[in-house]
Amino acid sequence: MLVLLLAVGLAIAARPLWEPRAPQGTLVEVSGDVPNPGLHVLEVPTVERAVAAAGGDPAGQAATRLHDGDHIIVSGTGVRIAPASNPLLVGLPVDINHSDVTGLAALPGIGPKTAAAIVDDRQSNGPFRSVGELERVRGIGAETVEALRPYLTLGDLR
Repeated sequence: MLVLLLAVGLAIAARPLWEPRAPQGTLVEVSGDVPNPGLHVLEVPTVERAVAAAGGDPAGQAATRLHDGDHIIVSGTGVRIAPASNPLLVGLPVDINHSDVTGLAALPGIGPKTAAAIVDDRQSNGPFRSVGELERVRGIGAETVEALRPYLTLGDLR
């Protein structure tokens, strides 16, 4: 019995050594004219490092600092930094005042039809001044708003 307790104690003490850990760094997406498009974790989050991580030629790329979720689009005419193509995938909130139908449809319980209704309402009535104002969209009630609240942000109210 003592041997068994000792073995369990050692296993518990050694757990941090074998437990998987998420990579440290900034998560960015690179797409376009690169050999390895996709999500990349960068210790030094710059455009130059992102292009290199995706297998592209970093020569001539700016050392512009990137943030979690940035989407770097590489084309023959240069590099462009865009918002995350799927904010929830990288753990970022969805901006209900600026996201398109695709971004809004990624929210749990919101399909393309409701996402389109959110965009239509925003265009007709102006930006949402609070998350609660989503209730003005047909098909969205208080319960849905509360379920979505952790996934949303308002961004600027331009």
